[in-house]
Amino acid sequence: MEAIIINTGNELLTGETINTNASWIASKLYHIGIKTKRIIVIGDNCEELKRAIEWSMQEKPDILIITGGLGPTHDDRTVECLSKALKTPLKVDREAYKMIVEKYRDINLPLTPERVKMARIPVNAKPIKNPVGVAPGIELKIGKTTIYVLPGVPKEMMGMMEKHVIPKLELETRDIRSITKTVTIDGIPESSIAPILKKIQDTYRGLEVKSHPIGSEQKPKLKIVFRLIGKQSLKPESIVDNAIKKLWELLDEASSS
Repeated sequence: MEAIIINTGNELLTGETINTNASWIASKLYHIGIKTKRIIVIGDNCEELKRAIEWSMQEKPDILIITGGLGPTHDDRTVECLSKALKTPLKVDREAYKMIVEKYRDINLPLTPERVKMARIPVNAKPIKNPVGVAPGIELKIGKTTIYVLPGVPKEMMGMMEKHVIPKLELETRDIRSITKTVTIDGIPESSIAPILKKIQDTYRGLEVKSHPIGSEQKPKLKIVFRLIGKQSLKPESIVDNAIKKLWELLDEASSS
């Protein structure tokens, strides 16, 4: 399974806010066997967000996660932009409205048009309860793609992911395993090990081999990361272990030649 993540908000493009949502979501998805193929950051611009959603849907990912822009203010337009991109009308959803009424009743605040706005979701979509804040999330299935629209506030997004999104996705990936293993190599420059890593990458289908320099030119040190997502029946952990074993064998051959 593959996912695309769209994060929205001008603050992400000015550097005012670090986009921790993207890395957190991608990590959670990878852990349950879903690969993120693209992360897109869009400002508070409806036309650009509409185009990003349209492009993402053309790619036909299994999962599309959009964060940000679900609040009551004038620049919270994600649902409106989603409606335009999908050509799907909006409605005040009864369940979402009930969620909002209960939230504001608890804090003794009246309903206003801006607050009711957060109950408007696409027709045929389902609201996702917000365990931390007010604005409901959205779940919508279009073709093979399941769309999740979540708040940009990290605590709210994480709450919805952990209580709703991840448990649902785990049911679809229960026979998938994601394996990540790391080895550290001293004394070999990255340029010297490059052909060996390419040979390993070409030998083991689906395996990702990535080198990260963590030393200096004078004292080279490399972290080599092996990643593989695969069905449990194919024993992905054994494949990664064999690839690591092959790395040490090729390094021994290179050092003795």
